Amino acid sequence: MDRKFLILNQKKAWIRIVEAFSMILLITGVLLIILSRGNVAESNSFQSIYDAERGILTDIQLNYSLRASLIALNLPTGWEDMPDEITGRITSKTPEGLECKAKVCAIGSECFLSSGEVPIGKDVYSQSTIIMTDLNNYNPRQLKLFCWVK
Repeated sequence: MDRKFLILNQKKAWIRIVEAFSMILLITGVLLIILSRGNVAESNSFQSIYDAERGILTDIQLNYSLRASLIALNLPTGWEDMPDEITGRITSKTPEGLECKAKVCAIGSECFLSSGEVPIGKDVYSQSTIIMTDLNNYNPRQLKLFCWVK
């Protein structure tokens, strides 16, 4: 009877070891999945900001009246001096949770926001496009869009 009891206890011990090992593997797997999704979500959010900026710039670039308004501006032109139709288009196309400002500069010149226009401690993402011409004028400009998470 003692021998059967010992064999039964040894089987229970091995089953407990296997259960403990299985739980450790399961918990480790779940943690790895959660951590890897966190990194992917961050990189996707950066990409989604750049995609949103590219969509706004393309929309303005393909609109004849907006292009004509940009070409008529004196350079450089900041957000405050931008025509209402352009600021309105940028604001309406900006996704929820982002804030964007634009600046128009000469091609090849430095084109950046002043330190007072950007909140301290924010990561700023920028994209630019070239606005070449309308039917009457050849006056190329650079339209640069700056966005950050609110």
